[in-house]
Amino acid sequence: MDRGYDDGRLAVRTAQSPRTRPAPSRVSGAQAVTALQRSAGNAAVVRLLSRSATAEDQASAEHLVDQAGSLTGPWSKLDWTQVAKSAHDRVQHPEKINQNPLGLCGPAAVLNYLAETEPGTFTYDVESVFEDGDWDGKRFNSTLLANSTMPGMDPLDWMMLSAMQDNANDVLDYYGRETKVRDGESAGDLKHTMLAWTKIQDTAHYTCSYWGVEDETKRVSDLLRNYGDDVCVVIEVDSTTLQNENARDSNDHYVRLRKPIDYGDTVSFEIFTWGSNRSLKFKKDNFDHMVDGYIVGARRPGIL
Repeated sequence: MDRGYDDGRLAVRTAQSPRTRPAPSRVSGAQAVTALQRSAGNAAVVRLLSRSATAEDQASAEHLVDQAGSLTGPWSKLDWTQVAKSAHDRVQHPEKINQNPLGLCGPAAVLNYLAETEPGTFTYDVESVFEDGDWDGKRFNSTLLANSTMPGMDPLDWMMLSAMQDNANDVLDYYGRETKVRDGESAGDLKHTMLAWTKIQDTAHYTCSYWGVEDETKRVSDLLRNYGDDVCVVIEVDSTTLQNENARDSNDHYVRLRKPIDYGDTVSFEIFTWGSNRSLKFKKDNFDHMVDGYIVGARRPGIL
């Protein structure tokens, strides 16, 4: 069972403004590329090219991974050949991203959005995390960097999701191992993760306790309908109800909403969670119980 959310009770991040990533660099002309190769190596060129708009498609993203060669980095028990192979697979099949057995459902939802909608940025992030061992000026903790992949997990999934969680945690380091505290992520933490790892520039939390499930569901469905991949929608759900619509427990899980919801006496919705895309149809009362709110990110200001 995934425990990655837990309604903020396990949150470990202190209240502060989310960190934002610097604007991506741009390569201007063959001479600049050649100079960069000479001074910083091929991997640096790969990362810069993967940030340009022309590389934001699957074929280019895969080519960039190929061109990265044999990278080395501070992850003492990870091998770039295996991570690169997984990067190829995740660009083609982002739905395979899976946090189990760890409780990192929030980072998994964001990473799935990133791989599906921004494959060039996804490859950049994977290569940078592997080679540099830090993100946005924050070094991943030494215990995490020295750990091995969690048994049963893909090495890329383990590395990226653990790195994202460690970056979000301001109090407790994350070690890439199952815990009851360090993998908790509040709505504020998830908003931080969206801002830090994707091109999202603005975030909002639409809690159903204020305006009700129906109104907020229609709101986020309209956002997806009008803006498509420019918005990322993550739902706060009861994982027990998600697996059996007639069962009841507490809100403890994040899933990514992939398409607008058809909301009526029955509710049809398509989500990503636990390594797959799922198309589901619930009775309205069951869906209303399952959903507590929506965390939404937008690539452009003024959408939310």
